[in-house]
Amino acid sequence: MILENKPETGEKAAFAGRGLLLLALAVAALAAAPAARGASSGTAGGSVSEKIAALQGEKEISGRERLYRELGEARDKAATAVLSRAALSDAEPGARIDAILALSKIGGPEALKGLLAVLAREKHKGVRVQAVNALGFFSAPEALAGLRGIARNDPDKDLRISAVMALSRLNDTQVLSDNFAVETDTSVKLGIIDALGRSDGGEKELKKIRAKNKDAKTNERLDFYTGEKRKKAKKK
Repeated sequence: MILENKPETGEKAAFAGRGLLLLALAVAALAAAPAARGASSGTAGGSVSEKIAALQGEKEISGRERLYRELGEARDKAATAVLSRAALSDAEPGARIDAILALSKIGGPEALKGLLAVLAREKHKGVRVQAVNALGFFSAPEALAGLRGIARNDPDKDLRISAVMALSRLNDTQVLSDNFAVETDTSVKLGIIDALGRSDGGEKELKKIRAKNKDAKTNERLDFYTGEKRKKAKKK
C-alpha cells in the first residue's frame, strides 16, 4: 500500500503552523538563555584575568559562585590570591565553599596558605568541613599537620571525621591507627576504620586494631575490612 502525503488544509494547516512557530520560539529562547545569564553575571567565557575583573563588580551570589568555579577549572595560579580572599570574606557560605574547592584544584603553597587561613578564622561548620576536605589534596607538611590536629583535637566530631577521611587520601595510616586508640566517639571510630580501609597499607593497621578491640559495633565494621565479609563483598 502506498500512502500519499496530502497537504493539510483549513484549521489543521493553521494549527500545524502555530505549532511550528511556537517550537521555533522555544528553541530561540533556549539558545538565548546562556547569553542572557552571561550578560547578567559576568562573562561566561574569557581569560582568567577577565574573570577576576568580572568578580569585582559581581553582585549576584550565583554569578560569583560560577566565576569561582570557572577559575578553579582553569587551574591558573594567577587566581589564587582572589580566591583566597573570597574563601575568607565572601558574605555567602556557599560562595566561600566554591572558592575553597577552586583553591584545592589550583593547588600550590599559596592555595594551601589560603585554606589554612580559612580554618583559622571560619566559624561556619559547613565551610570548615569543606576546607578540611580540601586539605586532603595537599601533601605538604603543613596540610598534614593541620589535618592531624583537627582529627585528634577538634571538639566537633563531624570535623574529626572529615579530617580522618582527608588523611586517608594521604595514606597517613599510622596516625589514623593512633587516633583510633584515643578516640571516644563511636561514629568517629567507624570513620577511622573506613579511612584505613581506603588507604594503601591500611589493612595491616586494621588487623592490629581488630586484635585488641573489644567493642562489638566497631568490630563488625573491622570484620568487613579484615575478615570474611570483605572477601564475600569482593566476590560480588
